[in-house]
Amino acid sequence: MYGGHFAQLNAVLGLLLIGQDLLTEKFAVIKLPFFVSFAQILDQIKTDQKLLIESTWSSLGLWLISFIIGTLIGVVLGLFMGRYRQFNYWSFPFLKVIGIIPAAAWMPLTMVIFPTSYMAEIFLIAFAVWFPVAFMTIGGVQSISTDYFESAKTLGFSEFQILRKVVIPGALPNIFIGIFTAMGLSFTMLVISEMIGAKVGLGWYINWAKGVGNYTQVYAAIVIMAVLFSVIFSFLNKLQEYALRWRQRSN
Repeated sequence: MYGGHFAQLNAVLGLLLIGQDLLTEKFAVIKLPFFVSFAQILDQIKTDQKLLIESTWSSLGLWLISFIIGTLIGVVLGLFMGRYRQFNYWSFPFLKVIGIIPAAAWMPLTMVIFPTSYMAEIFLIAFAVWFPVAFMTIGGVQSISTDYFESAKTLGFSEFQILRKVVIPGALPNIFIGIFTAMGLSFTMLVISEMIGAKVGLGWYINWAKGVGNYTQVYAAIVIMAVLFSVIFSFLNKLQEYALRWRQRSN
């Protein structure tokens, strides 16, 4: 099943690349320099490989730190707000008000509040992550049947054991939905934040290339980001399958 799916995906991708090459380099239907062939993009990646490797590692490190921080904050808040009614009563109004504000809207303030642009970037990306994770975690906890909690109390489980053996496993499918949603938002915020204050990174590279009018470099960075996103997405998908393997056994 998956082999056929990837074969179709590769075929479509190959046709798109052939079409792009014909429309740009061969027949010049789409004019340069705003649209370039994939061969030119690969040549540009090879030419700028040192700078692109440095920028990729910088962006990956920044994203990873920020994503972990945002996910942890979202999961912890979501578990407590979903589990404890009183905590939810006082916290949920703040979640609804603060969480819906786009992370980019905080950018002018972060540049003033934080001592370095790197810390500001971490805050902005983590802010883009925590809300969808927290929101989905709350829904996951609240969807757990009360029968499980009653059974756990009957067996003499402590509150910590209930959290570890009932709440977290029950909310885990929703947590992963929040994580996958937050992943796309975090990559968007990564590029935006690096375009503003960073001196290295893929977002900075795109902004710099746009400034000098080299759109081949812009596309080179976009291709690298697409590959990076796909690799991370595949890793998270495998992690989800492993963490939720109990669902396959129960089915």
